[in-house]
Amino acid sequence: MVSGMLIALVAFVAGTFAGQQLQREDMLKWVADVAQLMPGAYTYDRAENVPSPGDLQPLATFWEARKELRKRFYRPIKDEKALTYGAIRGMLAAVDDPYTRLMEPEDFKAFEEENEGNFEGIGAMLGVREKEENGEKVQEIFIQSVIEDGPAEKRGLRPKDIIIGVDGISVEGLRVDQVVDRIRGKQGTTVKLTVLREGEKEPLDIPIVRDRIEYPVVEYEMKDGKIGYVWLRQFSQPATPKVRAALQDLLAQGAKGIVLDLSSNGGGLLDTAVEIESFFFDGGPAAYILEKGAEEPELLEATPGVLVPESLPVVCLINEGSASASEIVAGALQDRQRAKIVGQHSFGKSKVQTIVQLGDESAMLITTALWLTPGKHDIGEVRSGKVGVIPDVELPEWTPETKLTGGEWHDQQVEKAIDVLKQEMAKVGGPREAARPARRPAA
Repeated sequence: MVSGMLIALVAFVAGTFAGQQLQREDMLKWVADVAQLMPGAYTYDRAENVPSPGDLQPLATFWEARKELRKRFYRPIKDEKALTYGAIRGMLAAVDDPYTRLMEPEDFKAFEEENEGNFEGIGAMLGVREKEENGEKVQEIFIQSVIEDGPAEKRGLRPKDIIIGVDGISVEGLRVDQVVDRIRGKQGTTVKLTVLREGEKEPLDIPIVRDRIEYPVVEYEMKDGKIGYVWLRQFSQPATPKVRAALQDLLAQGAKGIVLDLSSNGGGLLDTAVEIESFFFDGGPAAYILEKGAEEPELLEATPGVLVPESLPVVCLINEGSASASEIVAGALQDRQRAKIVGQHSFGKSKVQTIVQLGDESAMLITTALWLTPGKHDIGEVRSGKVGVIPDVELPEWTPETKLTGGEWHDQQVEKAIDVLKQEMAKVGGPREAARPARRPAA
């Protein structure tokens, strides 16, 4: 997999962010530590009100440049916000990090709405891939995954399709948020994507009618053989109570094993990942965070009081669309030998972003740290020729030759994960206390 990949959950994608706002005392309203580009159960901080003397010269230079531009440019400059956002974008671009970027107020508002699981769009997740071409870094914007039965899947858009045009206009050289703006739109309107597809000689034009997307956070059911199945679709703020309720219900019904499905889960809140991971561990390491300037990574611990008994076999299903917060959970389950990991290698995003909301309702996404698994592995590094969490049991990847829809393919992957779980259940001869979950301390 090409390194430096970036997933963008956008207004036409399932979102993973919920937020509450604090009273504004300065430019920073709130900060959320996240394990994916856009998600968080929040940790709050404050910005510095007064710059130090060492910061004043760059600010003075900026203000001088802005003043001279406004005074000398041959036409009146009417859009002051455009100057401000342009300056911020230039500053963020200068750090040369594809994860660090600006969301203007409308973009950030749409981003927050996605957390509710209801939004208007095409039902797809975008990825951005950096690669070397003629000695220069270039980016490809591609389809990371599509939502089952959503507009994109119904019109035949597929994972790994590379977007080269929107409504007949090339997207070459555009940032991912600019492509998002072109794809985003009202329910009932049509957008045409031009894509390159593996195995096709010519680009494909795919018209898609935007619709209202209902995106469930958690789905679960009891499968045959007393196998509890939980599909976590996003690590948003509601995910923790929903997963807890699902597991409690399945355990009460006498589940003898659990399949935790994180396939095509693009990530989410760091705190939510740790909370959900804690359902499977009685304390101990959940992950490590290596902050700026730190010599040693900081330990994040799982909450004591396991929900799923340790005697209960667990299988975790992942694929290339499983990113960030999903990888935190899968990586811990694997490192601590709590579950068999099944599927394809995950996305490989080991960066932590901080979301800083500014005074005019815009927000900056800033890469602030690196996270590591309990075994202190960086899943962003190549291992065995791949990045991400490497499954214990690897399943074939989806290809056009399968002639299966995304939903049909996913169902097939789930059945194979269940087969692995049955093998694990046979090894232990059945759990000792499968029906009664251990008590957790009150929150």
